[in-house]
Amino acid sequence: MILHEKIHIRLGHLWFYFLWDLLRCLLWPNPFLTLCTGYFRQDLEDIGNLGGASVILWLFGLTNKPELSVLAGSAC
Repeated sequence: MILHEKIHIRLGHLWFYFLWDLLRCLLWPNPFLTLCTGYFRQDLEDIGNLGGASVILWLFGLTNKPELSVLAGSAC
């Protein structure tokens, strides 16, 4: 669970949430942004889940992708 949240922090998802909410405030008459909010949040969660799974596979030596060490940070 901590690795999942660490990936969100490393990928800057907090800033994406901030910008999304700012757009929703500025463009409040646009219902499209409000309807897509759930999809946006779920996509970011999926990215965090997939990134976490990839890092775990790499840590156990089940995949050979050194670029995943950037996501793992100090967990390596």
